[in-house]
Amino acid sequence: MSNHYNAETADWLSFQQGDKRALSACYNTYADYLYNYGCKFTADTTLVEDTIQDLFLKLWKNRENLGQPASVKNYLLKSLRGLLIRKITTAQRHAPDELEESNYSFMLELSPEHIRMANEQAAQRSLQLKSALENLTPRQKEAVFLRFYEDMSYEDISEILSITIKATYKIMARALDALHEQLGQPL
Repeated sequence: MSNHYNAETADWLSFQQGDKRALSACYNTYADYLYNYGCKFTADTTLVEDTIQDLFLKLWKNRENLGQPASVKNYLLKSLRGLLIRKITTAQRHAPDELEESNYSFMLELSPEHIRMANEQAAQRSLQLKSALENLTPRQKEAVFLRFYEDMSYEDISEILSITIKATYKIMARALDALHEQLGQPL
């Protein structure tokens, strides 16, 4: 096991025992990551920041009943996703239990570094790719973001999206097929 994993596990256990420093360390480690992920669901940065705060407050209140997640990062991403979707759904006056695929958008944008590289290498190709990505379903966009921009495994993506690994592969295959069809070459 890596040192990062051991430190993460130790911080999580300390947090569960009431160590505010450990919660603060967890927040400092993952807040930017969570913010970046949350901003893919909504342009309302205040909502994203509030939801991250709510997540950590909820974690603190329920710390004694929490288990040890296999990955703290994935647990936090999944938890943020659930809270954020519920807030967006409530704000849109839809049923708060589950957000249907057609009722939310997942804003997938290339990072500034990727945009710069794409502009340097092939500005036209970048525009074609962006156009093709926009035609994906929100769930496909989210899976592509997690796989290629966050470098997550299919297992991690399935956990965050609350779907089976097989369904994750299917979503990715359909997304890649759609991109291939639109771009005219294998990805």
